[in-house]
Amino acid sequence: MERPVGMFSPQIYQIRKTALISRKAFAADKFIASWIEKERLLTGIGNALVVILNSPGCQWGLGSEGGCSMCGYSNETSEGITAENLVAQFTQALQANAGKKFQSVKIFNAGSFLDEKEIPRTAQEVIFRHISEIPFVQEIVIESRPEFVTASALKRLTTILQPEQILEVGIGLESSSDQIRIHNINKGFLFADFQKAVAIALAQKVRVKTYLLLKPPFLTEKEAIADAIQSAIDAIKAGSRSISINPVNIQTGTLVSVLWKAGLYRSPWFWSLKTVIQTLWKRIAEENLTASVDRIVSDPSGAGTQKGIHNCRLCNRTASKLVKEYSLQQDPAILNELHCSCHSLWKELLEQEEATRDFSLHFFERSINQN
Repeated sequence: MERPVGMFSPQIYQIRKTALISRKAFAADKFIASWIEKERLLTGIGNALVVILNSPGCQWGLGSEGGCSMCGYSNETSEGITAENLVAQFTQALQANAGKKFQSVKIFNAGSFLDEKEIPRTAQEVIFRHISEIPFVQEIVIESRPEFVTASALKRLTTILQPEQILEVGIGLESSSDQIRIHNINKGFLFADFQKAVAIALAQKVRVKTYLLLKPPFLTEKEAIADAIQSAIDAIKAGSRSISINPVNIQTGTLVSVLWKAGLYRSPWFWSLKTVIQTLWKRIAEENLTASVDRIVSDPSGAGTQKGIHNCRLCNRTASKLVKEYSLQQDPAILNELHCSCHSLWKELLEQEEATRDFSLHFFERSINQN
């Protein structure tokens, strides 16, 4: 598949290349992290085992195109990881959580689980056999770029699972706008590629979770809010029943990090996330899509910090708790419990940002041309 490349790809590549020089080394047989967390399951609130594998990483992110403008997960990857290493990592993660009850297993590997260059076929199958032997697990979540979502790959894995176990593939669509996804994010695929992947998954009775980015670089807060809402509607209409709204957090070795350090980017406000979630549910009702949606969640990384989604120091903690509670309960009215004087500042900044937008972009263009 010929991948569309964004206008900032050269800059992203150079930033990533520099960051990888100081990449931390991880033991090949040791997983990055694992934990149990509360999760909104199809049947209600339950527990999920989260496992982050030490893998070779996303081939798009490590390639000459530079990867995505906001993603620094390549910093937590290693070279020379084998199928045996990956199986050992997952086995150790299960052992570390032995005796704990969880109904979902979420596997992250800083890339695409279905890409056999990242997770070899033998490792995929052995990991799924382990999961199939856990009687209380109902849902399995993996991640993949759309080009690796094929009927043969999905069928190979679903036949390993028990009939009652459900597989869900998370795809980082980020935005349904080809313009934003290609040039602002440098994602390397079209919305049509996403639609094709969803259709393939549904034909194999595999669910799709869509990851959407709240506030890609070079968008105003207003534009980001509108894009996230429309992207969610478009993803739902394509057949994705789970939506995860991911506010940008500043990660090392990324274009977004460079912009942030230069004072040209701010992570989104909690007020913006509240607006997206509540407006989205209204749109879903207005467009008779309620029966097509199972869950709309948000689990922001770095929430309440300067590098993550934040309001002000007086309400950050409350906002974080309310977003988590909303995601578990799926009641957008919960977010109405957030009250703070910074709401008026947010509203004012939404208006002022439009006036300063052109200057900020001009300043960035001038700064990269001087480097």
